[in-house]
Formats: sequence, structure tokens, C-alpha cells
Amino acid sequence: MTDFGKLGILIKNDGTRTINWAMSTTHGLERMAERGVTRAMAESWVSTGKALRQYGGQILFVTQEGAVVVNPVGKVLIAYTYEYFDGTMTVIVELLFGR
Repeated sequence: MTDFGKLGILIKNDGTRTINWAMSTTHGLERMAERGVTRAMAESWVSTGKALRQYGGQILFVTQEGAVVVNPVGKVLIAYTYEYFDGTMTVIVELLFGR
């Protein structure tokens, strides 16, 4: 098991978590658009990304293209493209996917 502190503990992405777009807020969708994230991108990251289990059952799905946090009922809590990765996230992506 790999522990990334506040970002979560690496778990197997078993493909069971999905996004429930009915749970989305207008504000959340606007923030996604501001950060260059489409619904298709977020869904792809959830299905193919590395999964980090966070507090409260949230899962951070990480790819080289971006990241999305989804809560247990499928609500997107945050999503952003690689352009918004900070130094910590860049290091985590390198550890998960190689350089």
C-alpha cells in the first residue's frame, strides 16, 4: 500500500465508482469548465486513473492528463487538468506513471 498523505492511499481502481451527473451543481460544472475539464474527460479519468482513497470515502482519480475527486454518491468534488498540477501533484504523477 502506498500512502500519499492528505491526497490518499493508493488502491486498486476496480471500476465501480462512477460519476452521477445529477448530483452536480451549476457551480461545480462551471468550475470544471474554467479548468478545461469536460464531462468526457472526468469520466475517462474515473475509469482509467490511478485511485487514491481519501477521508470519507472520496476517491481521487489521477491520470497524466488531470485529476478528479468523486465522493461515494458520485458527486464530483473537484476536477482539474494537468495544467493545474502543483509540485506535489507533479511528483505523485511521476511516481504513479513514471517519468
